[in-house]
Amino acid sequence: MIFVMVTSPFFFVFIAEIEKWFYVGEELSIRAEVERAVSPVLAGHGYEVVLCEFLPRQHILRLYIDRADGRADGRADGRADGRDSGVGVEDCARVSRLVGDVLDAEGISDNISGRYHLEVSSPGLDRPLVKPADFRRFIGQKVKITTRQPLEGRKRFNGELISCDANNINVAIDGNLYAIAFELILRANLVPEL
Repeated sequence: MIFVMVTSPFFFVFIAEIEKWFYVGEELSIRAEVERAVSPVLAGHGYEVVLCEFLPRQHILRLYIDRADGRADGRADGRADGRDSGVGVEDCARVSRLVGDVLDAEGISDNISGRYHLEVSSPGLDRPLVKPADFRRFIGQKVKITTRQPLEGRKRFNGELISCDANNINVAIDGNLYAIAFELILRANLVPEL
């Protein structure tokens, strides 16, 4: 182990950037490994991974799940708008056990330094939109989009999701239509209508 004492402010910024890069790299590889391993198992039990997050500094692995058929119990739930009625506590507990078993069996839990907490949750009312299928499913709903870089002078878009194709989504805001490429989307969520 090497100890270095440096008083330069640049050095501390540099170290912080290296640490940030390391954690981002670790987060991406763990997320990809987890999704690859658990998605087929969960699909076999009627669930899908909506989003996988790994927060290395907090040692948290968080999965947002939904029913693969979009319904909480596999039956029509009677909602007039046709949307799912959500994932219950029992679903989260079941998925937590399944995921824990898969991570142990695949050795993925060994790749996470130190102890970690596995959190399994429903996507919530402000559901994250990650895959093109998510966007297609919620056409006509209100969405909140944040882009990686400005598009027509803005990075935040709150409006109605009008359409989705292989490369873009179209969002209507105050009578204007914005085409946003998937690769520009940093974060996208439904806006709950309460």
